[in-house]
Amino acid sequence: MATFGRGLRSEFPLDPDLTYLNHGTVGVVPRRVLEAKAALALEAERSPSAFMLRELAGEMPAPWRAGPTRMREAAEAVASFVGARGEDFVFTPNVTHAINAVLRSLPFEPGDEILVTDLTYGAITYGALHRARETGAVVNVVEMPYPVTPESARDAILGAVGQRTRLAIVDHVTSESALLLPLAEIAAGLRAKGATITTSVKPWRMVPNESKTAYAQTIPRLLCNSTGSYSMGLKCSLRATKQQSLSRLENIPYATR
Repeated sequence: MATFGRGLRSEFPLDPDLTYLNHGTVGVVPRRVLEAKAALALEAERSPSAFMLRELAGEMPAPWRAGPTRMREAAEAVASFVGARGEDFVFTPNVTHAINAVLRSLPFEPGDEILVTDLTYGAITYGALHRARETGAVVNVVEMPYPVTPESARDAILGAVGQRTRLAIVDHVTSESALLLPLAEIAAGLRAKGATITTSVKPWRMVPNESKTAYAQTIPRLLCNSTGSYSMGLKCSLRATKQQSLSRLENIPYATR
C-alpha cells in the first residue's frame, strides 16, 4: 500500500471529482477509521450503560475489567505514539479547553503577567484576558516582527519576558499564518527565565517532556481521527513544579479521565 500521495486517495471516502483542501478545520477520515468507529458504536449499543458508565470513563465500577478504563487505554496508546507518558496525557474537547485548564490551574496574583503573541489563536487570547480579569493579572501581547524568522520570533518572545511573567502561551505552528516557531529554543529560554510554558497546537514530538511545560494538540489533524469525536490531547508535566502545580485534570470540568 502507498504511504503518501495520490496512491492513498482510495483510503478516503472523498468525492472523486472534488479537490479537498480544508483538512485543518474538518479533515477527512480514512475508511478504516470509519470502520473502527462503527464497530465501537455497535459494541456500545449492545450494552450502553456498561460501556458508557462503567468501561469508558469508570464513573461506576466494572468488576469484569481488570485493567484501566477504555479512555485511559486510549490515552496510553496515543501518548506512546507521540512520545509522551500516559500519566501526563488527558483528552479534552479541544485545544482551547486544554489551554484554559492550564490557565485556571495557575495561581495568578495581581500584577502577574500572561504572555501571548499577536499570532496566538483568538479564542486562547480571549481565555487569557478572561483569566487576567478574574485574578488581576495582565496580558502582554507580543508584536511579532515581519517578516518572521525563527530567530526573530524567538528573540521577540524572550525579550518580552519580565520579572512578573508567570505564563507564556506560544503556538508551535501559528493558526492563521502556519509559521513553524522554534519551540524548543523558546521553551528553553522561558524556563531559564522562570516562566511556565503552554504551547499549541500542532506538531508533538519536538516538545521536550520537562517540568513547567504543557502542550495541547488537535488529535483529528494528527491521527486522521473521527471528526465527530474531535477529542484533544494535553501533554503536561507541571505536577513536578513547586508553586505552579497543575490541578488534576480529571477534576476540571469537561476534562475526561
